[in-house]
Order: sequence, then C-alpha cells, then structure tokens
Amino acid sequence: MGLSGSKRVVYIQQFGRNLRSLREFKGLTVAELASKTGIDRTRIYDLEDQETPNPTLDTLLRLQEALGLASLELLLDGIADFASVRRRAHENFDEDNHKAG
Repeated sequence: MGLSGSKRVVYIQQFGRNLRSLREFKGLTVAELASKTGIDRTRIYDLEDQETPNPTLDTLLRLQEALGLASLELLLDGIADFASVRRRAHENFDEDNHKAG
C-alpha cells in the first residue's frame, strides 16, 4: 500500500531536510559531499531542495557510505521530527568515533 499524496510530499520534503542536516552535521559542504559520492553537486542541491528529489537506490547507498551511516534509516525517515533526526545522527557519530578511538 503506497503513501497518500499529502503524506508522500511530507516524506519527500523530509528526505531533503534530513540530507542537509546530516551533511551539515558531518561538516561537509555540498562540493565535498559530491566529491565523496561521485554525485554531481547540482544533483545534491536538487536532492536537498526539490519538492520531489526522487533519489535512486544507487544514490541513496552512495550518500549512506559518504555520510558514514549504518543504515539508510536517517535519510529515509520521513516521519520523525527534525530534532529526532539530528539527535540520532549525533548518536551515530559518537558511536563511530568511540569505535575508532
């Protein structure tokens, strides 16, 4: 069963907010993320800003790897509020740093 029209718009808009939040939290510019992923800088701007970014699975997996995410959950979480996404990104970042240290 798919999402209704209004829920799909919220979900997609949340994806762009999540992506921007995670990118900024990791201290990356759009150009740096583009370099790490091999995704064109213009496409990353589109993913963050467009109402209908429609990322491919390949794009999602590249973003996951470049942002150091254990799963796609943080990028795809269209239901969680923005503060929750930032909190979970911070928890993942702390966990990764703890493992490295």
